[in-house]
Amino acid sequence: MKIVVYSLPQHGHINPTLAVTQELTRRGHVVIYYITAEFREKVEDVGGIFRPLGTTLDIYGEAQKAVHANRDNDGLAPSAAVGVFIKFMAQTMARLDDLRAALAAEDPDLIIYDPMSLWGRILARSRDCPRATFYTTYPMIAGDAMSGRMSAMFTKALSVRILPDVLRLVGSLVKARIDDSGVPVSPGNLFTAKESLNLVPLPRSILPNGTELDETYLFFGPNLMLNYAHQGEPLPAVGPGKCLYVSMGSTPLNNQPSLFAAVIEGFGDSPWNVIMNIGEADSQSLGVIPSNVVVRNYVPQIAVLQHDADVFLTHGGMNSVMESCYFGVPMMVLALQPETQITATQVETRGLGKSLHPDDLTGRRLRAIAESVLGDVAFGENLRVIQQELQTCGGAQQAVDTIEAYVAAWP
Repeated sequence: MKIVVYSLPQHGHINPTLAVTQELTRRGHVVIYYITAEFREKVEDVGGIFRPLGTTLDIYGEAQKAVHANRDNDGLAPSAAVGVFIKFMAQTMARLDDLRAALAAEDPDLIIYDPMSLWGRILARSRDCPRATFYTTYPMIAGDAMSGRMSAMFTKALSVRILPDVLRLVGSLVKARIDDSGVPVSPGNLFTAKESLNLVPLPRSILPNGTELDETYLFFGPNLMLNYAHQGEPLPAVGPGKCLYVSMGSTPLNNQPSLFAAVIEGFGDSPWNVIMNIGEADSQSLGVIPSNVVVRNYVPQIAVLQHDADVFLTHGGMNSVMESCYFGVPMMVLALQPETQITATQVETRGLGKSLHPDDLTGRRLRAIAESVLGDVAFGENLRVIQQELQTCGGAQQAVDTIEAYVAAWP
């Protein structure tokens, strides 16, 4: 079986697909990704085949520059990130004819697409072959509360600065609407794609709309590739006492020097150990680092959560939240994007940790919250429940079993 995959070129969207691709290729299937060049190694490491998407925009680099230039009052700039995303979509949608020709040459048996990749959705529906979605975050139904909330937050982040890209994107959508069926016709339907098979690497219970999703959604749970995670620099052994792990994720919004400084203020020279992944931030800007605080630009997150962390201060990306739940580590969630605001609420509602607010971002408050989270036995009990769910979801093997049966039964 030959499978073509269209995804968004971001780690949080590519990483959840890798274990499924690894299992597919292990069974002898061919998996082809149309993606940007920085993800070539990841795709090939699990047996996939890389094809260039052809879009030249450096989505990470552009987002990084935009975030730094457009920080708002609380130090975050989701509008800057959304602007780069729209620019990337406009550029890629402008290449639909080339991508369509490439897809015809591939003649796949199955097309899998991330609903955030509009080009994938349109291309998949232009061919008479099996197709499936691969949601890396919340599945949405057109017109439901979740899609309405996401649409409102997305629209709120728009600005006059990106109007030309918005107009180019709308023009591509109109053209595609003339040529194909299934093209979204309103902002609320941009990312609400649904097929006869919808792959979701999450447990149903973490979703605020989980009970509204029908049997076409396969909740097979996250797949932690323990040997694949970015290793970063070697970490020193963690000393006695509890450990706070801090990471703001793999997007340009991870550069949060004021947060890192507050962590050092609150936890430095205390009985706590701190492992802090500062991403793109400059460690020199943090001044003298106390002996109980380890600062790295990258760390092996899965290993830290598995062996060291007692509390995880996170941006609330779905991969990070699932990894934290898998290893039973309660969270403090500082949401940096509209999507992660929903996740922060879910973490607090499910009793898996606390959602942080701007007035929590002082050393004293952060330490008080960490100690309260660690001291609350209810968090541990709730995490054990979701751990059990994650361990019985079925994983990549169930996903591939379902994919094979789905293609075999296609009319």
